[in-house]
Amino acid sequence: MTQRDADPQRSAEYPETAPVTQTEWFQQRAGAAFRAGQAALAGGDQRAARASLERACRLAPEDDAAALALALLQLQQGQTGPAVASLAAITGRVDVREAWLALAAGRLAQQQPQLAAAALAAALSGHVLPADGMMAPLADAIAAAAEAPGWCGLDGHGRLVVSRGAAPEILLDGVPVAWTVRL
Repeated sequence: MTQRDADPQRSAEYPETAPVTQTEWFQQRAGAAFRAGQAALAGGDQRAARASLERACRLAPEDDAAALALALLQLQQGQTGPAVASLAAITGRVDVREAWLALAAGRLAQQQPQLAAAALAAALSGHVLPADGMMAPLADAIAAAAEAPGWCGLDGHGRLVVSRGAAPEILLDGVPVAWTVRL
């Protein structure tokens, strides 16, 4: 019989668990903080969400999901500097459409239209367009600020979506392809 077994209250307070490594311990706490942050966001409590997401990032600095969630919250709160720095680091490690689009929005907010256009190009060239259509106003604003003729991307059905007024030259293996507009 162990000391823990002798004290029923202590046994209930500290149930037997398998030993964990220090890394596992930090990962568990970071995961709990991330889940708390997501729950706070869902409940509309940005202050609690931020505190929890910052804790998750401190406990697991390599966790890109927590860093992305915190950066998106920072963008919503108008803190573009830290958000853009995090998003630039995230997109340097992983290729996630939402991170690229958020980076594009942050760069546009920082009055850096060419960098915003580069982030938008990475999102459009490597990913399908979001199904909700919410990206088009951002892409239009970036194209206008960068003095670009427009933007284009593929939707989830493989169809080319072109911004109004844009006239892209479409090449297939370097050969121009004829195309028509369907509304």
